[in-house]
Amino acid sequence: WDPDSSTNVLIEDSSYEGGDDCVSIKSGWDCFGAALGRPAANITLRNLACKGPRAGIAIGSELSGGVHDVLVERIRFVDAGRMAHLK
Repeated sequence: WDPDSSTNVLIEDSSYEGGDDCVSIKSGWDCFGAALGRPAANITLRNLACKGPRAGIAIGSELSGGVHDVLVERIRFVDAGRMAHLK
């Protein structure tokens, strides 16, 4: 899942198995994201199972619009490269 410049997001009771980040929260790229000025906000991640070689939960690397109010709870990581990655 890749919520980008999104608000009031709930990702719950799901599983991911793949070759990338389980969840990657973003808010626009470079000057384009800054001009849009739309943050990723009010995001809840709950009861997820994440399996893959990258990060379980990543915030970034495209953050020109900002990110705030992210709640992460009850996540199960299997073979994750890292649980969380702030880019």
